[in-house]
Amino acid sequence: MKRHLPSPGWGVAVVVVGCASQSAAPVSRPPATVDLPETEENRCVEVARDGETRSCKGNPECLDELALRRVKQGEDSAAASTFLARIRAEPAAADGYLRLAELLMAHDRYDIAEKVLEASLPLVPRAESGGVRNFLATILKDQKKFNEAAKRLEELLALEPSRAGLTFSLAMMYLRTTPTNRDRASELFRTYLSNECTDRDATPPCEIAERVLDELREGCTDCLGVAPPSSGPTPAVHPPPSCAQIPGTVPALPAIELSDLPFTNDDGTYTVFGATHHLRLQARNAEVTQQPITVSGCITATNYEQAPACAVHRTGVADPANCEAPAPSFHLADDCSGGVAVRVMGWASNWAQIFTMIEGIDQYGDEAVLEDEFFGHELPNPIPAVGSRVRATGTYGHFYTRGSRGRAADPRYGILTASRIELIQRAPKRALLPGMRPR
Repeated sequence: MKRHLPSPGWGVAVVVVGCASQSAAPVSRPPATVDLPETEENRCVEVARDGETRSCKGNPECLDELALRRVKQGEDSAAASTFLARIRAEPAAADGYLRLAELLMAHDRYDIAEKVLEASLPLVPRAESGGVRNFLATILKDQKKFNEAAKRLEELLALEPSRAGLTFSLAMMYLRTTPTNRDRASELFRTYLSNECTDRDATPPCEIAERVLDELREGCTDCLGVAPPSSGPTPAVHPPPSCAQIPGTVPALPAIELSDLPFTNDDGTYTVFGATHHLRLQARNAEVTQQPITVSGCITATNYEQAPACAVHRTGVADPANCEAPAPSFHLADDCSGGVAVRVMGWASNWAQIFTMIEGIDQYGDEAVLEDEFFGHELPNPIPAVGSRVRATGTYGHFYTRGSRGRAADPRYGILTASRIELIQRAPKRALLPGMRPR
């Protein structure tokens, strides 16, 4: 029998062509030195069958289509090989480098993505390098390198102030770096909105710019929050088929190894790797952001120790006016020892809900039930604790805006706004808040 705990009626709540058609349109010819079949269909079949031979230097649009199809099918190693082929087919085009870097970043290989993007800069025309420099700046750890990249972009924008894409890219670049230049980011977003977003039907970049501006105006307390650094075991990797040994006028690219971790668990829920992988790939982003998803994993960290004493009390008692408290959250990883982790928020509106639930569990154990008075769903029983394995269901994306406090964003791993937490395996110790006696 479930014991529903009493709940008062008031308290304090605390962004990412080619062979698909078989029409009679003229076929774009590859270089004369490359011997490919005459038809679009046969050329695509040849490239798909043998990605490490001279066919890798096929039509760029065809290679794009093939690589993206492989990404959607979860064949990331083959996709990486095809993106390399696309780079060799058109070394001065930024798209090939950007898409390969995006795939590498989805596997958390920011180090290799940085090398790929840096290798492209001598070949990509300056007028087309803005996107490369912006992407590169988001992963640069060296502040001096970032400052140099930002300076070059600012100079380019001064010469061509009407370039909307560059304005948006530079704004995102300032937003994603540490320390964040929020004033300049806000200025650039406002410029982009006034110049590009006047039509009734807003484009996705317009929606992103407007949303980020709202977050900045409302005092986003953790706009660049990221999960704890990866410390788990190195995943099993295998080298993908590669065109890297084929001679060509391209920069020396690093060896690429991609993990073979699964995207989903045996029960059909997403792994943390799968969710973060799809979030960072434009071709698969909608799979995890357009409808609620369930992610299973191990809780590796919580922010319970950050709960101030003024917020730790039973429901029905208002926090003092000057009580600043973060929104409750925990981090979910595939392995209990650490690694890439997703922050899970929204399962409790404030610390009073958690405090009351902990006391209810003391009295009623597994039968204790408490409905969050602001969010309307039941709090998890037991309260999530480090070491427990859970299934978290909710909406996933880069932003958390559910509470009246604690707005947050994570541009790398995203945030899961959960409405349901299911226990798979209990933690060694119960979750407690600061000041509560050990149980």
